[in-house]
Amino acid sequence: MLNLNLKKTLFLLLLLFLFCALLFTKLSLAKSAQSIDKIIAVVNNDIVLQSELNHFINRVVRKLKARKTAIPARHILEKQALERLILLRIQIQLAKRKGVKVSDEMVNQALANVAKKNKMTLIQFRKQIGKEGLDFKELRESIRKEIILARLQQRSVRNQVRVSKEEIDRFLANQTHRTFKNNKFKVQHILISVPDGADAKTIQQITLKAKKVLKRIKQGVKFSEAAVTWSDGQKALEGGVLGWFRTGQLPRIFVRQVVKLKVGQVSSLIRSPSGFHIVKLIDARGANQKRIVTKYNSRHVLIRTSDLISNTSAKKRLHAIRERVINGENFAQLAKAHSDDTFSARKGGDLGWIGPGDTVPRFEAVLKKTAKGEVSQPFQSKYGWHIVQVIDKKKHDDTKNFKRTGAMRLLRSRKQRELLQAWLRKLRDESYVEYRNKNRNGS
Repeated sequence: MLNLNLKKTLFLLLLLFLFCALLFTKLSLAKSAQSIDKIIAVVNNDIVLQSELNHFINRVVRKLKARKTAIPARHILEKQALERLILLRIQIQLAKRKGVKVSDEMVNQALANVAKKNKMTLIQFRKQIGKEGLDFKELRESIRKEIILARLQQRSVRNQVRVSKEEIDRFLANQTHRTFKNNKFKVQHILISVPDGADAKTIQQITLKAKKVLKRIKQGVKFSEAAVTWSDGQKALEGGVLGWFRTGQLPRIFVRQVVKLKVGQVSSLIRSPSGFHIVKLIDARGANQKRIVTKYNSRHVLIRTSDLISNTSAKKRLHAIRERVINGENFAQLAKAHSDDTFSARKGGDLGWIGPGDTVPRFEAVLKKTAKGEVSQPFQSKYGWHIVQVIDKKKHDDTKNFKRTGAMRLLRSRKQRELLQAWLRKLRDESYVEYRNKNRNGS
């Protein structure tokens, strides 16, 4: 009887031991998972995990090392990277609500373009990514997000920008009265932001901070390191490099100072509604504003493809028409009889004088290769299949139109950047963000 009770007791003790061991294991795993993937920020109805931040920081560090930029303290990188992730998460959430989607085909095409720029096939590019220790699936998702953001920003901001004829006139008149030695600038930028509705005390504190940052740069701290450490700008983690701009593309508040800077010089503090800016001129170039172009007087025959007319059939028909022209038949009469471009067909296929940008790139490329009086081989554009005859060529001074087109692009680009910054700031201000990591500000 005693042996039986002892066996029961031992059995119960064994069960209790196993239960405790299992509970301890679960608690250990949970604690381990929490330490690795703890929530560091809540963004609206979503979260940012520590593992995401760590991964993002690792990517930033690789880029900084590649640019030979000093790596700032960990808490500074965490602050900058977390703000970037939060803004990214807010935009992705908005894109989802607005139904912005990107197909696998679009991602594949983007990857193929990246591979082509690196002079590799997609297979070679994928192997190279693996050799560098990067995850190809992760790269795909990163590119997908970039495309989603681009489409969201295009829809929400860039498509809203309009440039009037009067704005172009004023811009060109203003440029005429200025004498710039250079009109292309490569700049770096630091923003010390001022929150909307900031009181006098807060503005005073931020002003002192901006002055200290400028002083540190004047004392020898590298601009790129200062940008990574203190800038609130969108390009902070890229060392503040904004790239090349023409004079008209520069934000208006920068122009007066930048055009006076010598290469390597840093501006004084520039105040704007968003905060304090510091700009460094990395490089400057002049540019020839005179533009002489070749224009082509041409005519064509277009055959559109359909369910009944295949690419092969369209191409074959155009070969036959071309042979008839070469053998002496009148191009204009054949265009009237066979061309699917009804507007030009009525005029014997006549397109008038065509200059750069007046037609699609493929058509323009064929015009450049076709000699005066010759008829091209059949070629395909987005409109269908063509043959084109170049009747005449001439040189044309397109400077006036070139300047107006350039001014329109510059003004549009500047407006888009300014509106985008305001839009991003508004998105951030209107979103619910709760920080869970106590040291996010490096305190």
